[in-house]
Amino acid sequence: PLELGGLGVHNLEVLGWSKIRWLWAQKTDPDRPWAAFNISIPPKAKALFDVAMVSVVGNDRWLQGKTVGEVAPSLLKAVLKRTANCRTVAQALHNRAWASDFVGAFTVQFLVEFLQLWDVVEEVTLGEGPDQHLWKFTQSGCYTSKSAYSAFFEGSIKFRPWRLIWKSWAPHQCKFFLWLAKNNRCWTADRLAKRGLPYPDACPLCDQADETLQHILIGCVFSRQIWALILQSLQLADITPTMADSGFFSWWAPSVKSVPKNIRKGLSTLCILVAWEIWKFRNLCVLEGLQPNVQLLLHRIGSEGIFWCAARASGLLELLNRSLTLATRVSRTSCHGRRRGSSGRPDGPRTAHRQAPRAAASYGRWAAATAGDASTRGCGNGNFAFSPVSVHAALALAAAAARGATLAQLLAFLGAPSAEGLAGFSRRVAGRVLADRSRGTGAGPRVLFGGGVWVDESRGRLADAFRDVAADVYKSEARTPEAAVEMINEWVKKATDNLIGSIISVDDINGDVDLVLANAVYFKGAWHDPFRTSTTRRGAFHRLDGAVAEPEFMTGSKWLDIACMDEFKVLKLPYKPGVAPYAHAWAYLRMSHLKLKRKRKRRRGLGAASKSKAAPSPEAVDEVTRYSMFVFLPDARDGLSAMVDVVTALPAFLYGVLGTEMKTRLVDITLPKFEISFRWGDLKRDLGRLGLSLPFSREAADLRGMMREVEEEEDDDSARRPTFLSKVAHMAVVKVDEAGTEAAAVTAAQLYGAAPPTDAVEFVADHPFTFFIMEELSGVIVFAGHVLDPTK
Repeated sequence: PLELGGLGVHNLEVLGWSKIRWLWAQKTDPDRPWAAFNISIPPKAKALFDVAMVSVVGNDRWLQGKTVGEVAPSLLKAVLKRTANCRTVAQALHNRAWASDFVGAFTVQFLVEFLQLWDVVEEVTLGEGPDQHLWKFTQSGCYTSKSAYSAFFEGSIKFRPWRLIWKSWAPHQCKFFLWLAKNNRCWTADRLAKRGLPYPDACPLCDQADETLQHILIGCVFSRQIWALILQSLQLADITPTMADSGFFSWWAPSVKSVPKNIRKGLSTLCILVAWEIWKFRNLCVLEGLQPNVQLLLHRIGSEGIFWCAARASGLLELLNRSLTLATRVSRTSCHGRRRGSSGRPDGPRTAHRQAPRAAASYGRWAAATAGDASTRGCGNGNFAFSPVSVHAALALAAAAARGATLAQLLAFLGAPSAEGLAGFSRRVAGRVLADRSRGTGAGPRVLFGGGVWVDESRGRLADAFRDVAADVYKSEARTPEAAVEMINEWVKKATDNLIGSIISVDDINGDVDLVLANAVYFKGAWHDPFRTSTTRRGAFHRLDGAVAEPEFMTGSKWLDIACMDEFKVLKLPYKPGVAPYAHAWAYLRMSHLKLKRKRKRRRGLGAASKSKAAPSPEAVDEVTRYSMFVFLPDARDGLSAMVDVVTALPAFLYGVLGTEMKTRLVDITLPKFEISFRWGDLKRDLGRLGLSLPFSREAADLRGMMREVEEEEDDDSARRPTFLSKVAHMAVVKVDEAGTEAAAVTAAQLYGAAPPTDAVEFVADHPFTFFIMEELSGVIVFAGHVLDPTK
């Protein structure tokens, strides 16, 4: 049995003995014809029946026509039920043993009934009569094969952690690993040495002590650092393992008991997850030469935890909701460690995958710098909003066709190490961050993302390679419009769920414009804790010019994450998290057959959805997205510009605040409702000020990878015009109210040429502030802007 340290696999021999019922039938039903047969019974089974089957008359009316319970009910309650069911009359009368069976305090009623029972028993003379046969291993006294099977193991030593291991939610191989760990049957250095096999001289994780399993799981300095980071991020620092803990299991059980009941299941699952990943990481270090890396192991734990949550890990998602620090940290760490070698450089293929963290960090720096420059210089006279991810996708699509110096400048501007790394990062953003989570079980934000490439095929055709990259990476469709303006604007209107009506006009499309690139992002998220409309009230909002506006303010007291800096505050307003409506194949195996069929049907339905919704392949998507709006509010009413300079001057500061400075506090919120509709007519000048100029130069731009090569020379000078970006237009709409946020953004780039046609904290936002809408697990900023007047 599991509770005795087994694996729950039945002992067939003992199971066969437990099925023997003849001895029971001979006593309880002797009238059956076969009850008198002389059947051979194994000695161990017969010995069990001799011990477990007793004859009692305690429930018969042998006390002058009454039962013991009728004569002395208080006394019967003072006898253990097991004793009352198993004690025979002969045993009870022998040396008056029945008088010593009473437990508990003696009351007056108890003494009165005791004397009455004494007198009745003294006068009783028992004669011959049938006895009642009871099975002592069940409360009912009836024989069962299950109780008989368990009785064969009676007296065995209990396996103390069996409930923690086998009753917690975890994949079976993880439970089996912990069972092996408890029995010290994992192949660590101590066991290898006993068998004369090669073994590491010291712990491969800390290189300080001899390797044992208990040392690896909890005693190692490296492992304790992992436990400390995770538990501190979950606000459970008080149960962090220390040097005083002798072993993993001696720490695990009391730690689970010390936390609130509502998170005990989640904590048990988390302990199994972390121990399992530490052991696998140790194997990678020993067998594949991987160097110990705290950030890498945190990433592996976070990634595996997402899969477990998608497979309905009981309580784990609720536990992880206590804090997003670990997830934020994981999103910024490297996905691959360094292997031991003479050069010290990572080896192996898939360079683009290793460069993804650099691309994600660079994207954050680029987005913060662009938002800060636009806020303070280009768009500082009114409300402002834009989508960094939309602009980034348009420029990255142009980079897919760029060559030479133009490509180098685009990569430097976007902060990408290579074209492959940029494409890999864009693919992950489109497939995970911008994947729609509004369907299925997650009921998360509705996110739509799509792109289009419109080309005049009378002047040239798109190159096949560029067409494939646009469709696969950037979710863009290649089209040949007859009426470009109407078709592009209709596509934008549909892609943004009617939030944006148009992005370009007839004046923007002239005879020299041969190709238009455009993409659209739509976001609609519900607050995790919505504001009550009954508490919304009008109030004064102090503008930068000294005037006062009177918008509607959403108010309420909520437990939220907030950072109080020297001259400003940062408040996080989380949206309801989204879970992808499909999961990886191994997660499916841990669900019931019915749920599996439903999910497969839902997955097929998503596969036929519109391209603008960008349903990614299961291999390219993580199961959880977590969006939040971060509101940066300066303490001074005119402190917006100074605050933006601080936040954007050191882009890493933005992520540092979100990862380390945020504390969960009770916050009294006063935040205005606002709606921003901002059209950025042409980003060319602003992007040029930030250092991007070559793609816009008629003479220097090199975007020849976009159009097919010309096979024959043509004399027409117009046929030899270079392809370059003539205009980058962007429009963003952000609407915030009591229910949540609705936002949309469109970026269009027009290209000329195509040659040869080739205590409660108060947070009162009554003055200008800045906001970011971010997907926290990846660190991708989807929308950014500032509010100078909520009424406009």
